[in-house]
Amino acid sequence: MKEIKFPDLRTERFKLGNGLNVIVREDHSNPVVSLQAWCETGSIHEGKHLGTGVSHFVEHMVFKGTKHRESLCIAQDVSSIGGNINAYTSFDRTVYYIDSPANGIEKAIEILHDIVFQAIFPKKEFEPEREVIRREISMGKDDADKVASQEMFNTCYQKHPFGLPVIGYLDNFNSLSHSDVVEYYKDRYVPDNIFLVISGDVSLEKIRPKIQDFFEKPSRQISQSIYVPQEPMQLGRRDSFVNFTNPITRFWMAWKIPSITDKDTAAIDVMAV
Repeated sequence: MKEIKFPDLRTERFKLGNGLNVIVREDHSNPVVSLQAWCETGSIHEGKHLGTGVSHFVEHMVFKGTKHRESLCIAQDVSSIGGNINAYTSFDRTVYYIDSPANGIEKAIEILHDIVFQAIFPKKEFEPEREVIRREISMGKDDADKVASQEMFNTCYQKHPFGLPVIGYLDNFNSLSHSDVVEYYKDRYVPDNIFLVISGDVSLEKIRPKIQDFFEKPSRQISQSIYVPQEPMQLGRRDSFVNFTNPITRFWMAWKIPSITDKDTAAIDVMAV
């Protein structure tokens, strides 16, 4: 059996003075780069707003304008460097990313900093964007796979907020005010809650000053501790059945497994192949 060889890639991790973590992976195999801001906040961190989907609402609203760019300008500036911008929200994180040719990295750093730390949440955009998310919630109820997935999580996790939908429950979501969303953004989008990850055809020595110029601007602010309820030990099998509006059947089975740091994680990965 031939030895498996992995590319010799340089990875550096460092922390800025304000607590923001930076990870840079140099990979010069192709002239492209991916720039990502991982915010350690998701649906399980919503505290008094659990079940509202406020993390997901924030993700939508940061694209509605910043202190330096109107909504349309964000997309135009990313397009001007031949790049693509997007984001997603999950249980424990919200991630914003720009993929672009390597020569657009400095502009990408500026844009990503702008949307993560300089969003202005214009009130005129609040209700229209709420309606966009309402439609997203409604569409999810018509998707058999999404319904089955949510029912599975809700059955597996009866105390831990993993059991709640990332997008939120409609009634809870409707209760959110503009000030609720802005307050959550200010509390959670702080430097010590952010990981900036850059991978691709970059030189750390060349881009480090640019990273510091922008991402050290937010002053150091400690993120507030969020209590996350823990799931009690499951003592037996759990079953759940959902009547769906269309004649479609989905059957899901799930098992809880050890955490990623457990010694058996590698064996479980192999078993899943």
